[in-house]
Amino acid sequence: MIDLHIERLWLANNLRNYNYIAVCKKTGEALVIDPFGTRQILNAINDNGWTVKAVINTHDHGDHIAGNDAIMNATHAPLFAPLNAKIDHVDRWLSEGDQIRLGESIVFDVIDTSGHTLPHISLLSNTDQPELLCGDTIFNAGAGNVHSGDAEILFQTFENKISKLDDNTRIYPGHDYMQTNLEFTLSIESDNQSARAMLDQASRHSPESQIITTIGQERTFNTFLRLDEPSVINGLAELGTTPSRKAVFLALRALRNQW
Repeated sequence: MIDLHIERLWLANNLRNYNYIAVCKKTGEALVIDPFGTRQILNAINDNGWTVKAVINTHDHGDHIAGNDAIMNATHAPLFAPLNAKIDHVDRWLSEGDQIRLGESIVFDVIDTSGHTLPHISLLSNTDQPELLCGDTIFNAGAGNVHSGDAEILFQTFENKISKLDDNTRIYPGHDYMQTNLEFTLSIESDNQSARAMLDQASRHSPESQIITTIGQERTFNTFLRLDEPSVINGLAELGTTPSRKAVFLALRALRNQW
Protein backbone atom coordinates (compact mmCIF):
# COMPACT_ATOMS: atom_id res chain seq x y z
CA MET A 1 0.00 0.00 0.00
CA ILE A 2 1.22 3.48 -0.83
CA ASP A 3 0.85 5.47 2.39
CA LEU A 4 1.27 8.97 0.95
CA HIS A 5 -1.49 10.81 -0.89
CA ILE A 6 -1.01 14.26 -2.42
CA GLU A 7 -4.29 16.16 -2.70
CA ARG A 8 -4.03 18.79 -5.43
CA LEU A 9 -6.49 21.71 -5.30
CA TRP A 10 -7.00 23.96 -8.32
CA LEU A 11 -7.93 27.48 -7.21
CA ALA A 12 -9.25 28.77 -10.57
CA ASN A 13 -7.74 32.21 -9.95
CA ASN A 14 -5.88 34.56 -12.27
CA LEU A 15 -2.52 33.37 -10.96
CA ARG A 16 -3.42 29.76 -11.78
CA ASN A 17 -2.44 28.49 -8.32
CA TYR A 18 -2.44 24.94 -7.10
CA ASN A 19 -2.55 24.19 -3.38
CA TYR A 20 -1.52 20.85 -1.92
CA ILE A 21 -2.30 18.71 1.10
CA ALA A 22 0.07 15.81 1.82
CA VAL A 23 -1.78 13.06 3.67
CA CYS A 24 -0.76 9.84 5.41
CA LYS A 25 -3.50 7.45 4.34
CA LYS A 26 -2.95 5.21 7.38
CA THR A 27 -3.34 7.89 10.03
CA GLY A 28 -5.14 10.76 8.31
CA GLU A 29 -2.40 13.16 9.37
CA ALA A 30 -1.83 15.96 6.87
CA LEU A 31 0.49 18.79 5.89
CA VAL A 32 -0.94 21.88 4.16
CA ILE A 33 1.49 23.35 1.63
CA ASP A 34 1.46 27.04 0.61
CA PRO A 35 -2.17 27.81 1.52
CA PHE A 36 -3.99 30.42 -0.52
CA GLY A 37 -7.41 28.93 -1.25
CA THR A 38 -8.53 28.57 2.35
CA ARG A 39 -12.11 27.53 1.55
CA GLN A 40 -11.01 24.68 -0.71
CA ILE A 41 -8.38 23.53 1.77
CA LEU A 42 -10.68 23.53 4.79
CA ASN A 43 -13.43 21.80 2.82
CA ALA A 44 -11.03 19.02 1.82
CA ILE A 45 -9.76 18.65 5.38
CA ASN A 46 -13.23 18.54 6.90
CA ASP A 47 -14.76 16.31 4.23
CA ASN A 48 -12.01 13.72 4.67
CA GLY A 49 -11.55 13.99 8.43
CA TRP A 50 -7.84 14.76 8.12
CA THR A 51 -5.79 16.12 11.03
CA VAL A 52 -3.45 18.92 10.05
CA LYS A 53 -0.04 18.52 11.70
CA ALA A 54 1.59 21.58 10.12
CA VAL A 55 1.21 24.35 7.58
CA ILE A 56 4.34 24.66 5.43
CA ASN A 57 5.42 27.54 3.18
CA THR A 58 7.96 27.00 0.41
CA HIS A 59 8.62 30.74 0.09
CA ASP A 60 7.20 34.09 1.11
CA HIS A 61 5.22 35.29 -1.91
CA GLY A 62 1.72 36.44 -0.99
CA ASP A 63 -0.08 33.80 -3.03
CA HIS A 64 1.73 31.10 -1.05
CA ILE A 65 1.23 32.45 2.47
CA ALA A 66 -2.04 34.41 2.44
CA GLY A 67 -4.02 31.51 3.91
CA ASN A 68 -1.61 30.75 6.76
CA ASP A 69 -3.53 32.38 9.58
CA ALA A 70 -6.92 31.06 8.50
CA ILE A 71 -5.68 27.47 8.30
CA MET A 72 -3.72 27.74 11.53
CA ASN A 73 -6.69 29.24 13.38
CA ALA A 74 -9.04 26.54 12.09
CA THR A 75 -6.72 23.59 12.74
CA HIS A 76 -4.40 24.82 15.55
CA ALA A 77 -1.48 23.58 13.45
CA PRO A 78 2.01 25.14 13.69
CA LEU A 79 3.62 27.01 10.81
CA PHE A 80 6.89 25.88 9.21
CA ALA A 81 8.76 28.14 6.75
CA PRO A 82 12.22 28.59 5.21
CA LEU A 83 14.81 30.28 7.39
CA ASN A 84 15.05 34.03 6.70
CA ALA A 85 11.75 34.17 4.79
CA LYS A 86 9.59 37.23 5.42
CA ILE A 87 6.73 35.34 7.04
CA ASP A 88 4.97 36.07 10.33
CA HIS A 89 4.04 33.68 13.16
CA VAL A 90 6.50 30.93 12.18
CA ASP A 91 6.87 28.13 14.74
CA ARG A 92 9.70 26.25 13.06
CA TRP A 93 12.26 27.55 10.58
CA LEU A 94 13.41 25.06 7.94
CA SER A 95 16.79 24.65 6.27
CA GLU A 96 18.47 22.20 3.90
CA GLY A 97 18.80 18.80 5.56
CA ASP A 98 15.86 19.17 7.93
CA GLN A 99 13.18 16.48 7.88
CA ILE A 100 9.42 16.57 8.42
CA ARG A 101 7.68 13.40 9.55
CA LEU A 102 4.11 12.55 8.62
CA GLY A 103 2.14 9.60 9.96
CA GLU A 104 3.87 6.37 10.84
CA SER A 105 6.60 6.19 8.22
CA ILE A 106 6.57 9.13 5.78
CA VAL A 107 9.49 11.53 5.87
CA PHE A 108 9.99 14.64 3.75
CA ASP A 109 13.51 15.95 3.23
CA VAL A 110 13.81 19.74 3.12
CA ILE A 111 15.83 20.88 0.10
CA ASP A 112 17.13 24.40 -0.44
CA THR A 113 15.83 25.28 -3.90
CA SER A 114 16.46 29.02 -3.89
CA GLY A 115 16.44 31.18 -6.99
CA HIS A 116 12.83 32.10 -7.65
CA THR A 117 13.07 33.77 -4.25
CA LEU A 118 15.74 33.89 -1.57
CA PRO A 119 15.07 31.70 0.33
CA HIS A 120 12.94 28.93 -1.19
CA ILE A 121 12.58 25.30 -0.13
CA SER A 122 11.07 22.15 -1.62
CA LEU A 123 9.91 18.97 0.09
CA LEU A 124 10.97 15.55 -1.23
CA SER A 125 9.25 12.44 0.12
CA ASN A 126 11.21 9.32 1.06
CA THR A 127 8.51 7.08 -0.44
CA ASP A 128 9.05 4.44 -3.13
CA GLN A 129 7.31 6.85 -5.48
CA PRO A 130 9.17 10.10 -4.67
CA GLU A 131 7.00 13.21 -4.59
CA LEU A 132 8.49 16.73 -4.87
CA LEU A 133 6.42 19.63 -3.55
CA CYS A 134 8.41 22.32 -5.31
CA GLY A 135 6.58 25.64 -4.94
CA ASP A 136 7.71 27.91 -7.77
CA THR A 137 11.13 26.36 -8.45
CA ILE A 138 10.33 23.97 -11.30
CA PHE A 139 7.09 23.98 -13.25
CA ASN A 140 5.81 21.51 -15.79
CA ALA A 141 8.09 22.25 -18.77
CA GLY A 142 9.48 25.36 -17.11
CA ALA A 143 11.35 27.11 -14.31
CA GLY A 144 10.30 29.79 -11.86
CA ASN A 145 10.75 33.44 -12.70
CA VAL A 146 13.40 35.46 -10.88
CA HIS A 147 11.68 38.83 -10.58
CA SER A 148 12.39 38.77 -6.84
CA GLY A 149 15.16 36.21 -6.95
CA ASP A 150 18.40 35.43 -8.73
CA ALA A 151 18.77 33.59 -12.04
CA GLU A 152 22.30 32.38 -11.32
CA ILE A 153 21.18 30.85 -8.01
CA LEU A 154 18.22 29.23 -9.76
CA PHE A 155 20.65 27.73 -12.28
CA GLN A 156 22.68 26.25 -9.42
CA THR A 157 19.46 24.82 -7.94
CA PHE A 158 18.62 23.13 -11.24
CA GLU A 159 22.20 22.01 -11.78
CA ASN A 160 22.84 20.62 -8.30
CA LYS A 161 19.40 19.66 -7.00
CA ILE A 162 16.62 19.30 -9.58
CA SER A 163 18.68 17.58 -12.28
CA LYS A 164 19.96 15.04 -9.74
CA LEU A 165 16.50 13.75 -8.80
CA ASP A 166 15.45 10.24 -9.74
CA ASP A 167 13.56 9.99 -13.01
CA ASN A 168 10.44 8.64 -11.28
CA THR A 169 10.13 11.69 -8.99
CA ARG A 170 6.76 13.36 -9.54
CA ILE A 171 6.61 17.14 -9.34
CA TYR A 172 3.88 19.27 -7.78
CA PRO A 173 4.40 22.93 -8.76
CA GLY A 174 2.55 25.90 -7.32
CA HIS A 175 0.92 26.95 -10.61
CA ASP A 176 -0.45 25.46 -13.81
CA TYR A 177 1.63 26.88 -16.67
CA MET A 178 2.01 23.61 -18.56
CA GLN A 179 0.55 24.53 -21.93
CA THR A 180 2.31 27.90 -22.14
CA ASN A 181 5.62 26.37 -21.09
CA LEU A 182 5.33 23.61 -23.69
CA GLU A 183 4.62 26.22 -26.33
CA PHE A 184 7.79 27.99 -25.19
CA THR A 185 9.74 24.74 -25.58
CA LEU A 186 8.48 24.40 -29.12
CA SER A 187 9.49 27.99 -29.87
CA ILE A 188 13.06 26.92 -29.06
CA GLU A 189 12.93 23.29 -30.23
CA SER A 190 10.34 23.17 -32.97
CA ASP A 191 11.07 19.48 -33.65
CA ASN A 192 10.72 18.31 -30.03
CA GLN A 193 8.21 15.53 -30.51
CA SER A 194 7.95 14.84 -26.79
CA ALA A 195 6.89 18.44 -26.16
CA ARG A 196 4.42 18.31 -29.02
CA ALA A 197 2.87 15.07 -27.77
CA MET A 198 2.65 16.36 -24.20
CA LEU A 199 1.08 19.61 -25.40
CA ASP A 200 -1.55 17.58 -27.23
CA GLN A 201 -2.26 15.63 -24.05
CA ALA A 202 -2.24 18.69 -21.79
CA SER A 203 -4.62 20.61 -24.04
CA ARG A 204 -7.21 17.87 -23.51
CA HIS A 205 -7.12 18.24 -19.71
CA SER A 206 -8.64 20.88 -17.48
CA PRO A 207 -6.32 22.27 -14.77
CA GLU A 208 -8.18 20.12 -12.20
CA SER A 209 -7.15 16.94 -14.01
CA GLN A 210 -3.90 18.14 -15.57
CA ILE A 211 -1.13 15.58 -15.98
CA ILE A 212 1.32 15.10 -13.11
CA THR A 213 4.74 14.70 -14.70
CA THR A 214 7.92 13.03 -13.54
CA ILE A 215 11.45 14.37 -13.71
CA GLY A 216 12.15 11.71 -16.32
CA GLN A 217 9.41 13.13 -18.53
CA GLU A 218 10.57 16.68 -17.83
CA ARG A 219 14.02 15.84 -19.14
CA THR A 220 12.47 15.28 -22.57
CA PHE A 221 10.61 18.59 -22.92
CA ASN A 222 11.66 21.05 -20.19
CA THR A 223 14.32 23.21 -21.84
CA PHE A 224 15.77 24.14 -18.43
CA LEU A 225 16.76 20.48 -18.01
CA ARG A 226 18.07 20.16 -21.59
CA LEU A 227 21.00 22.57 -21.50
CA ASP A 228 23.37 20.36 -23.51
CA GLU A 229 20.89 19.44 -26.22
CA PRO A 230 21.95 20.67 -29.69
CA SER A 231 18.31 21.46 -30.50
CA VAL A 232 18.17 23.86 -27.54
CA ILE A 233 21.55 25.42 -28.27
CA ASN A 234 20.62 25.85 -31.94
CA GLY A 235 17.51 27.74 -30.80
CA LEU A 236 19.81 30.18 -29.00
CA ALA A 237 22.07 30.95 -31.95
CA GLU A 238 23.36 34.18 -30.41
CA LEU A 239 25.28 32.11 -27.83
CA GLY A 240 27.44 30.37 -30.42
CA THR A 241 27.98 26.65 -30.82
CA THR A 242 29.58 25.76 -27.47
CA PRO A 243 28.00 27.87 -24.73
CA SER A 244 28.24 26.89 -21.09
CA ARG A 245 25.27 25.24 -19.41
CA LYS A 246 24.90 28.34 -17.26
CA ALA A 247 24.81 30.62 -20.31
CA VAL A 248 22.10 28.46 -21.90
CA PHE A 249 20.02 28.48 -18.70
CA LEU A 250 20.28 32.26 -18.27
CA ALA A 251 19.42 32.87 -21.91
CA LEU A 252 16.35 30.63 -21.65
CA ARG A 253 15.20 32.36 -18.47
CA ALA A 254 15.62 35.80 -20.08
CA LEU A 255 13.68 34.70 -23.16
CA ARG A 256 10.88 33.19 -21.08
CA ASN A 257 10.54 36.49 -19.18
CA GLN A 258 9.57 38.22 -22.42
CA TRP A 259 7.73 35.39 -24.12
